[in-house]
Amino acid sequence: MRKQSNLAARELTQPLLPGFDAETMALIAAKPTRETAKKLGRKFELFLGAIRRQQPFDGLEQHFKDALETAARDPVALYRFFQLYNYFNGGIAPAIAPLVGNIGKSRDLFTDPETPVTAEASYAFAIAREVQKASTDEYGDPNYRDLVTGQKLDHRRLSDGLMKAVGNYAGLSDQERNGFEVPAWLVANKKDIQKLYAGAEGNLAKLAQALGMHFTSEYSADAIEFSNACKSLFIDHKNEGLHHYLCENPYISVGGNTFAAHSWLQTHGGWDAEKNEIRHGVEYVHLVTGFAAMALMVGKAGPEKKMIAQKNFLEGIRNGQKLLDDFFIGAKAECEKILAARDVPVPGRKTARHLSAQPA
Repeated sequence: MRKQSNLAARELTQPLLPGFDAETMALIAAKPTRETAKKLGRKFELFLGAIRRQQPFDGLEQHFKDALETAARDPVALYRFFQLYNYFNGGIAPAIAPLVGNIGKSRDLFTDPETPVTAEASYAFAIAREVQKASTDEYGDPNYRDLVTGQKLDHRRLSDGLMKAVGNYAGLSDQERNGFEVPAWLVANKKDIQKLYAGAEGNLAKLAQALGMHFTSEYSADAIEFSNACKSLFIDHKNEGLHHYLCENPYISVGGNTFAAHSWLQTHGGWDAEKNEIRHGVEYVHLVTGFAAMALMVGKAGPEKKMIAQKNFLEGIRNGQKLLDDFFIGAKAECEKILAARDVPVPGRKTARHLSAQPA
């Protein structure tokens, strides 16, 4: 018991991450201008640098690259990858709403000590507002509209369009596409993510862990998933494979809407070929608002609550990384099944064609 108490004491005396200070809270509350946005951006970059040092994402990125590289070896495997990825991502945006609600309902947990009347002191909605910003464009993105009606398109519609285009590229019939099932491990993974993402009303530790999951999801989407997907599919293999197909067939119609087939990848991020760096999309904006939510959660709290929130935020990042990692590894394994069934050559693995050529 003494060892556990000493550990807890050390955890409660760790320095705060950069950005969890009064200046950040003032920038969040200030009138939005280009200058305040720049200052908040600089605060965020300091915070992000500290997170990367404590919780490196290198392994997560490599597993995503491995999964995509495996899938890209064959059009059918690539369709399977995007089908799994569509299902996986389809559970992320809806998970934001329960977290927003649980933060908003925790009014007694987040009270401003400088406000003398307790009933007037809650700032729970201010935290919830920053998290909620991450879901607004998911349900109607002003930058991506139906080419006929001008209607704003939700990100699920965009992802369905890309998936349909990849299926067309693979030459799969509707029956063949329907033949792919959602594996049980992916259903369980989705449930675990949504449970972690939701937090719990009135529970500071669980809400901070949920913000850690939120941060991990947005960071991975911006800096790992969509940037690497665009680089690999559209730049490293320019005028080849899927990129060549989309150049020849740039538009897709699904659910009564018509739009550019690559829209889903482009809206979330990309890769700047000239600068050879990430081209940030909406996920980077979501990252900054997630940082703002955490800064507000910590900023007005007492010393012990600050440390509890920060400790659990970092734990949420670790747990979130594990769940995303499980998906990338699982998706690769599913694609490997397709490659094996279709006898597609893979470095280090002998195909049935090779095996049949071996001397008896």
